[in-house]
Amino acid sequence: MGFRMSKSNVRYEQLDRAMKLNKVVDKTIPFYDGKNNTWCLVDGTDKYSDMYLDRLIQKFAGYKMQYRYTWLGETVTRKVFAEVLEDVITRYEDLNIDGFEVDYNSQQLEWLTVIKNKLITEQKRNAAEIPHYCKKNKEWQCMVKISSKVTPYKECGSIEYVFGEYSGLGEKYNFRHDDISKDEKWADHEHDFTGVVYALISSPNHFSVNGFEGQYSIQQLELLKLVKEKLLTRRKANYT
Repeated sequence: MGFRMSKSNVRYEQLDRAMKLNKVVDKTIPFYDGKNNTWCLVDGTDKYSDMYLDRLIQKFAGYKMQYRYTWLGETVTRKVFAEVLEDVITRYEDLNIDGFEVDYNSQQLEWLTVIKNKLITEQKRNAAEIPHYCKKNKEWQCMVKISSKVTPYKECGSIEYVFGEYSGLGEKYNFRHDDISKDEKWADHEHDFTGVVYALISSPNHFSVNGFEGQYSIQQLELLKLVKEKLLTRRKANYT
């Protein structure tokens, strides 16, 4: 397999294009800058950019998330789950989330355990097989080796996507974000929380996670609620 854009990145481009066509782009709401491969947010005269939408959407909503863990006896706090995945690459032996399970959803708890165990058991692994960030291409990469009989292949994309391919496990978030998905038997889904947030930004009127709450953490649900409320309040103000 060669280089390819992850499903989530495809969604970002499609939704961003749809927003532009509908002339609803508002730079005071986090938006994806495809040219620079980053997320941006304009607040008055200040412009913020970040590789993680999760962090900017917290600023937009005025809500702070936290993902805590202990490492070498100290408590470490991250604002986005992707940063915990970054840390586990080098801190896997001593990284511990005991006592902080409330910060994570059940999928993340299971995923971190699987990743840690895989990193611990594969001590003689090739460095290219471990998820790593490629500055040149501005994306995460890893060589996936299924077995000795299958030629290793490269996977590229977001850190969640690459870690999913590396570990054989990952997150899945169901939701509904438009009239079509609302009436369909099967809901939409993303394999990282960023994709869910961007779907909400693109269609706040119809977005819903009703029936799928168990896939999310308490703080994820609270953030989605606050973002939706703020988006709908702004939209109502613009049409009155």
